[in-house]
Amino acid sequence: YLFAQRLAKRSIKIFTNSMPVAANLFEHGICHLVVSGGELHREPGVLFSPGDEEPPFYASRFFIGAQGISGAGILESHPLLVKSVERLKDRADEIVVLADSSKFSIKARHIALPLSRISTLITDSGIANDDIDMLKSAGVHVIVAHAAQSSAKEAPNK
Repeated sequence: YLFAQRLAKRSIKIFTNSMPVAANLFEHGICHLVVSGGELHREPGVLFSPGDEEPPFYASRFFIGAQGISGAGILESHPLLVKSVERLKDRADEIVVLADSSKFSIKARHIALPLSRISTLITDSGIANDDIDMLKSAGVHVIVAHAAQSSAKEAPNK
C-alpha cells in the first residue's frame, strides 16, 4: 500500500487486486490503473474471481508483500491471497518482495511463493544476518533500506 502511494504520481501502468490500493490510486494518482475483476473479499481486501483464467497481461515486475517469510518462501494465512499469488507469479519477469524484518518471525500457514522465484527482497535494517544468508543462498538479491537516511544499500555478499 505504501509503495503504491509512492508510485501514484508516476506515469506507469499499475495492476492491482487490492481494494485499498485501488481506492488510494484512484483518489490521488495519475498512473494508469487496472483493477482485477471478481468478488470483493473484505477480510483480505482483495478482488478475486474463482475462474482459472490467466490474467490478460504480462509485467516486468511484480511487487508483493508477505505476512511471513521463512526458508520455504513467502507465507500467507488467507487461502485467497495464496491463490492470487499463484495466478500472478508467472506473469512477470521478476518478483520483488517488500517486507519489513518482523516478517521473518511470523509463521503463517501457507506457502504462497518459494524463495527460488523471488528476484529481490527489500527490507529494513532490523533483518538478522542469518535471514540475509538464507535469502542469498536461495539466490535472492537483498536490499536493506534505511528509513532514517532515506537511502538504500545492498546487503553485503557473504
